[in-house]
Order: sequence, then structure tokens, then C-alpha cells
Amino acid sequence: MEIRVISMASFIEETFNPSLVHSYCSKCENFNLHFACPPYDFSIPALLSKYRQVLVISHKLEARQDEYFYWRDLVDPLLMSYERKLNGQALLAGSCRNCSFCFDKGAIECSSPELLRFSFESLGFDVASIVDKYFKEKLSFESRSLHLVYGMLLELGADPIVLKELEGELSELSY
Repeated sequence: MEIRVISMASFIEETFNPSLVHSYCSKCENFNLHFACPPYDFSIPALLSKYRQVLVISHKLEARQDEYFYWRDLVDPLLMSYERKLNGQALLAGSCRNCSFCFDKGAIECSSPELLRFSFESLGFDVASIVDKYFKEKLSFESRSLHLVYGMLLELGADPIVLKELEGELSELSY
């Protein structure tokens, strides 16, 4: 697992490609049904302008693809528990799954906005470019491993002590 803290301006310049990424999103069965996925009724650039930096975590796990949700159930709450300590907003590895309400196809608005979290890709960031640019790797989907990319939008600089604490807790996650 590797962690990077990147300026928002640089991150946008290098990896923000909403037209490409959201074209992939539009092929998903949950497109326009899931509140943490595009299209949105708000301006993504306006949201991003509130943040100065981005915390990006590239987390390779020796686990099968069918264990994805098991790992998400460990990583997501841990990451969200650091939002207050890092003065930021968590970005999950994939679609928000903090409640089941979004999948009620008749829902008009999120019933738990305090739990709603976006992902890099849902905001228009190209995850393959993130992994290539900042971690010098190629994003792959192998059957014997998982590669989660998640992080946090940061209002201020990240406290190095808190980052080390987060890194330690993420490293300790296991079966």
C-alpha cells in the first residue's frame, strides 16, 4: 500500500477527465440511479475548489476479486473515521455502499447524505491515470489480486502523524 498527498491543482491537471470517465459510467446499470454516481445536479469543479490537496491510496491486496466487498467493508469505515482528523472528505474505492437506499429505483434524493461518499471515478478522475502518474503502475484486474484506489479530499495540508496512523491501521487490515 502506498499513500500520496497531491495538490488539487496538479491532480486536476493530470487526472481529471470527466467526459471520458463518465462515458464509462453511462454504461453502468446504476447510471442516473445512484446518488454517489453521475450525472449530478451540482458542479464538480465547485466541489473540488473547496479542497487544496488530495490524499490518494493505492492498495494492492492478495485477495480474489470476489472478496472485493469484504475488503470494502473494512476499508470504507476506517477511511471515513479519519475524515475529522484530516479535515477532509473520504473518496471510496468504487460506488458508495453506506446504505441500500440508492438502489430503491423510486428514490428522489439520498436518505442519508451524511453517509454519502463519492469515488475518484464518480467525480471524473481517471483512476488508471492516477495509478500510472503517481504510483508508476498499471491498473489491472487480476483474478488473484485486488487493487483498490481510494483517498480523501483535504481542505488543508495532511498531518504527517495522522497519515502514519492511517497507514498503520490500513496495513493491519486482514482476514
